[in-house]
Amino acid sequence: MRLLQVVLAAVFIIFQVLPAATRAFNFERPCYLRGGICLKQGTPDCEPFRGPCRAFTVCCKVKGLWGRAAAEKP
Repeated sequence: MRLLQVVLAAVFIIFQVLPAATRAFNFERPCYLRGGICLKQGTPDCEPFRGPCRAFTVCCKVKGLWGRAAAEKP
């Protein structure tokens, strides 16, 4: 019976901490360009990539008022 209480308490704690940890990793990562964000390579219109900047991402900086963007390697 004590083991069941420990397991349930652990599950409860995990579900309390999980949303905060997910939120912490779920933001647009800054890149080396001023005002740029990390983007998934090959996505149209420089869609933000929510995740760590790695080899499969590019840095992109928005140009102009219409949201046109130029992608550059960091």
